[in-house]
Amino acid sequence: MSNQTKLFLYIIVSLILTAVVVQPVIQNALTLNSGELFLFPTAPVDPSDPFRGRYVQLSFDQRSAPLGELESSVLEKKVGYGIIEKMSDGSAKISSIVYSRPSDLPYLTLTAKQNHLTYGNERTIDFDFPFDRFYMNEKLAPLAEQIYRENQSSSTPAHLAVRIKNGKGTIEDLLVNGQPIKKLAEDRLKEFNRK
Repeated sequence: MSNQTKLFLYIIVSLILTAVVVQPVIQNALTLNSGELFLFPTAPVDPSDPFRGRYVQLSFDQRSAPLGELESSVLEKKVGYGIIEKMSDGSAKISSIVYSRPSDLPYLTLTAKQNHLTYGNERTIDFDFPFDRFYMNEKLAPLAEQIYRENQSSSTPAHLAVRIKNGKGTIEDLLVNGQPIKKLAEDRLKEFNRK
């Protein structure tokens, strides 16, 4: 094999590896720029990961949804598509889960766990959202947790602002009382530094 051929193969392999690494970053950026915004009610806590830093662990109020009308009652697949409905208060919920990708409704690709029959003979599917962590600055994460705990007694839940495009969701922000938690934590830190 000539040196020119080796160089050509090296360049091709390098380009393929670069494309594989860069593609998810570009997809997230496109989703943030042009995806539709949905606010999902959450219940976060603040753990630490020694490799990835401080984050707010997200737990969602909704963990199951009705099975779509035309779907089989058997849990056919691990992947489902959650049809997203915006509520009158601005928050979002998964109104139903279907197994075929919707073409005309906003949806989120979900991991279906199990199905069960409710008291009203309605088939529901338990699911996991594709995001469960909101990463934060090391200094701000403990303050964010404190702010969240203070808000728990409020009637206004925290919301995860997610941009969704073609079934993929990218976290935009975590909102407490309609304000970004990072801004609230920064304001609290400034207040502590003044004292």
